[in-house]
Amino acid sequence: RKICSIMTSVEASTLQEREDNLLKQDIFISEHLTNNDYLVVSVAGNDLAALSRTQNINLDPAQLANSPFFKELLPFYKEKTEKFIKHILKDRKPKAVIISTLYYLDEDMNNARNRTAWPRELLRNLSYDSDPKKLHYLLDLLHETGTREISLHALNLIPVKLSGPLND
Repeated sequence: RKICSIMTSVEASTLQEREDNLLKQDIFISEHLTNNDYLVVSVAGNDLAALSRTQNINLDPAQLANSPFFKELLPFYKEKTEKFIKHILKDRKPKAVIISTLYYLDEDMNNARNRTAWPRELLRNLSYDSDPKKLHYLLDLLHETGTREISLHALNLIPVKLSGPLND
């Protein structure tokens, strides 16, 4: 049995950019996806980054679920991801749609890989260098209240919290 994987990600692209129009890569997938395929979707992480740059953020777990930041971010992990998937699928029904939530990022902000990484300053603004558990909690909450709640009728949806297998 032959298996083929096509990666069409675009660094730093957002769901916000795809609100009205799919990117070329998305259109390619949409036009070539069959009922024998699996669609793997990993989106919204860069929307989190984009929103984080424009807001004062309190990641206190006791207040996070009711914060304006969380309320603005949650639709990216549910309704906007749902809309994006519907736009890709049109009338197609692949074997499954696997929707992943971002893994926990490297906590060592001083290693060589992170010294030049584009999100370094952003992660500092989110206190990731001093208390990464707060961002972990945010990602887990977005998965539980957003990604896991996506519903596309008659489709086999598999929500995957990448922080589980990649960070354990």
